[in-house]
Order: sequence, then C-alpha cells, then structure tokens
Amino acid sequence: MSDPEDRPQDTAGRRIARWQPYQGRPPSRGAMSCREEILAGLHELLQHRPHREFLLAELLSHMARRGTCYGRCTVRRHVLAVMCTNSTSQGGGMYPDLMRVRRGVYRAL
Repeated sequence: MSDPEDRPQDTAGRRIARWQPYQGRPPSRGAMSCREEILAGLHELLQHRPHREFLLAELLSHMARRGTCYGRCTVRRHVLAVMCTNSTSQGGGMYPDLMRVRRGVYRAL
C-alpha cells in the first residue's frame, strides 16, 4: 500500500482524500428498489394491525433492522413524497401507496 504522503495534492498543496467505499450493503443486480423494500417492510410491520397505520419512526427502525441498503433520508423521502397520495411536495404522490393521517402517522392503502 502506498504511503499517505504520496497522495495527490490540490492547487493549494492540500492532500486530496481518497475515495472510501460504501460501508453498507451495496445494491446488487436484481435488488429491490427503495419503494419495493418499503412495501415489503410495511407488509411485515402491518400484519396484525387492522387499521394499517404506522409511525414513520417505526418504519425507519424496521427498515434498519431488515438491513436495507437505502439511507434513512431516502426512505423518508419516499414515504413523505413519492408514495404518499396527499403529499404537497413537487412531484409528490407518484404512487398511491400511503396516506398521511397526521404528523408522523401514515396509513397503507
């Protein structure tokens, strides 16, 4: 391995950091999309809930336990905007999967 002093430098003489590989589970060929992983996680989470309501924090914890390769921000964005029918964000409500009931509480449709 090369010496850290041999790293390339920028124009100000500072050493440029080397690229660090992603430490999480990398998505593989045929891996599920973020939406598919969320739907699978919701299926597990809501099996015994007749009203099909959940807290966003519950879903984020469940997804982390499942070992998702997607970050918390990505999952949040999908729930809050992409998958929520009554989303107010630009491009929101792309998929009619969820409905916001109140702050932090969602219902699977």
